[in-house]
Amino acid sequence: MATPGLEIVVRSAIRALREEARTRAASVESESEDHAFYGGVMAATDDHLHLENLPVHGDSWLSRQPAAFADGYTKTAILIASAGSDPPHRFRLPARD
Repeated sequence: MATPGLEIVVRSAIRALREEARTRAASVESESEDHAFYGGVMAATDDHLHLENLPVHGDSWLSRQPAAFADGYTKTAILIASAGSDPPHRFRLPARD
């Protein structure tokens, strides 16, 4: 379990990442792959902020999502999971390939 100080840093960085993804999603066409990608980023950040969602959003759920959404979700989940014991104060928004 992370120490309370680290937990605060991580949660703050995740919230900032979610807001950056929300801003980017608002700046692109709602039916575009970019919008779906940023939607995936937002879903992953929400799941990490609300861990009770993780059992609902399992592998079968993700496989039913558009590819761009799944890409954003997966990249963000890996980014957050890799923070470890020395998390950044800000996560860099993942890029689409």
